[in-house]
Amino acid sequence: MVIFDQGSAPPGHMRFFDVTKRKRDDLWSTVRQKPTPLLILCAAAAACAGPSSQVQSVSSESPAPASTAEVSEASLGLRGPTLERQKVVALARGLLGVHHVALNGKRYSNDCSGFVRAVFDHSGIDLMSDAHPGDSGTQAIFRYTLRHGEVYRHRLPQPGDLVFFRDTYDKNRDARRNNGLTHVGIVESIDPDGTISVIHRVRRGVVRYRMNLSRPHLHLDPATGQTLNDYLRIAGKQTKPVLTGELFATYGAVLRTVRSHAACCRWRMKRQNPTTIAQFIVTK
Repeated sequence: MVIFDQGSAPPGHMRFFDVTKRKRDDLWSTVRQKPTPLLILCAAAAACAGPSSQVQSVSSESPAPASTAEVSEASLGLRGPTLERQKVVALARGLLGVHHVALNGKRYSNDCSGFVRAVFDHSGIDLMSDAHPGDSGTQAIFRYTLRHGEVYRHRLPQPGDLVFFRDTYDKNRDARRNNGLTHVGIVESIDPDGTISVIHRVRRGVVRYRMNLSRPHLHLDPATGQTLNDYLRIAGKQTKPVLTGELFATYGAVLRTVRSHAACCRWRMKRQNPTTIAQFIVTK
């Protein structure tokens, strides 16, 4: 296991500490002097390490040694789905095909928000706790996400994140696309081509749909025939069916992952300056 520190290295250099061979006392001394989250994690992992140590100074202008390049945050468990995210996705998968969601003796409403609420209730997260009078289930979940998590649109989601859709049905019954947020699901996985797998509840029960925002108007890939976007809004008397990518509104994250300091700062800034509730619930 390797950690990186530039504090005491010459300009343009970084120090690489092999913490599996460093004395435990020396490592904890470093942590006390510079208590960064990554150092603290590495110190805990090295609690049973041997007494030897190794320090190497490497120029940042030249490529890092191969043995160092192979060590990343992923090896420390800092990337990819956290255990909490894995549990959320696993539970959502386990409910595929179910019509009436009931967990731990509690029955949930037979709609998209009831399914999502059940999954997150199982993880101790009450997505309805910030609901306002008159909110639909989807609107209440979005309101919770704004206050306690993050709403975003311009990057790929992570498994366990929420995905919100708008105008999936004519809630106002005026034949216009002015219904705001009307549907929510859970991100299951992301394919290499950017196609998102979403688990959600529709009329026939809990199902898995696909969504590709780079090609939102295509149902099938012309080259492979694989599904890019499923039809989320069914056809009406005077309307055509509409695809998931065409009805996408935004992503939401209420489950945290270990991030870099800069990413954590961006997280806090977005929580302090969230998208207004009216922008998605009412006006769009």
